[in-house]
Amino acid sequence: MLSSARGTPAIARIRSGESIRIRVHCLPKSGTSRDDWRAPGALATARRGNRPTSCPRPISPQIAGHDRHHHPIYDKKTRETDANPPRAQTVRETLAQIIPERQALLKEIKSQHGAKTLGNVTVEQVIGGGRGIKYMLWDPSVLDAEEGIRFWGRSIPECQRDLPTAEGGKEILPEAMFWYLLTGKVPTAEETKQFQEELVGRSELPAYAEKVLDSLPKTLHPMTQFVIGVAALNHDSKFAAQYKAGMKKSEYWVPALEDSLDCVAKSFTLAARIYNNIYRNGHDSSVPAIDKSKDLSFNFANQIGFGDSEGFIELIRLYNSLHTDHEGGNVSAHTTHLVGSALSDPFLSYSAALGGLAGPLHGLANQEVLRCGRFFSGLRHF
Repeated sequence: MLSSARGTPAIARIRSGESIRIRVHCLPKSGTSRDDWRAPGALATARRGNRPTSCPRPISPQIAGHDRHHHPIYDKKTRETDANPPRAQTVRETLAQIIPERQALLKEIKSQHGAKTLGNVTVEQVIGGGRGIKYMLWDPSVLDAEEGIRFWGRSIPECQRDLPTAEGGKEILPEAMFWYLLTGKVPTAEETKQFQEELVGRSELPAYAEKVLDSLPKTLHPMTQFVIGVAALNHDSKFAAQYKAGMKKSEYWVPALEDSLDCVAKSFTLAARIYNNIYRNGHDSSVPAIDKSKDLSFNFANQIGFGDSEGFIELIRLYNSLHTDHEGGNVSAHTTHLVGSALSDPFLSYSAALGGLAGPLHGLANQEVLRCGRFFSGLRHF
């Protein structure tokens, strides 16, 4: 998927196999009808041999030329393995198989289509911060103004149907969604359990990070504290250490993955500690330790005093699953990519993204909505 900055993405669908097709079109801006954006933009086709290829469907939430429920690269494999499930793989083993394929595909696209243009750029777009310009590549999710978001081709209800849940629960486990976003494949229950245990095992904070958070004033905004906490974890970055020692570019993904797993796992614990420091009595002995047999959402809820509320725990699972990825062009996601392009480690990249998320035109908008709701509630009572 090619996407642009500031929330107006442009989509490019990439198909592997006998041919490669790139379909590009812009999603609607406010006030644009669905019919206005169905017409395709640039279309480039590369063929291997003489096999003809069919034209992909132009509607962006659907995968071109394939069942809408599956990503094209993995669709056939998924159907085959559903009938004969293999042994559970770790996320590293899965990515070790996928990444070389993706690297080869991108290399081929660049070689065969590198000189092709994706459209014109206007002065208004430049002044507007790049709105509507096609220049970012992103696959895991696409957001449609009418249909909503799809993750690797699946809608939210389809993800709820297909992705594993916690034992006795009904909502998606964020651990399962994280695996799915990383690989494009639906994890088995066994793989999800294995991944959950790994992430929970990584979720404890180092003493220096706890000390940093506990030293911050309660009046400091929670998002600022979150930025500081995540950035402090850079102290233990495996990517930074291995880059300094020297490694091949093709192997960057290995320590980057390790840092990313640490960052995601520890974010739940960071958030719980910040909440306790600001809104409760601090992170004292009354806060329960991390339960390694449970998932990340349970432990977060448990540490902030809601461990006995199954409804709240399920809400946290769903909330975190649905907020894992919203295309690659929004402020925080784009910031992560931009900072990461300088080979800053995932902790620095994510902390920078959190700074963008804290803005009132991005993540802080949720807080503004709550304030607005309380204001009107007060007027009604008055």
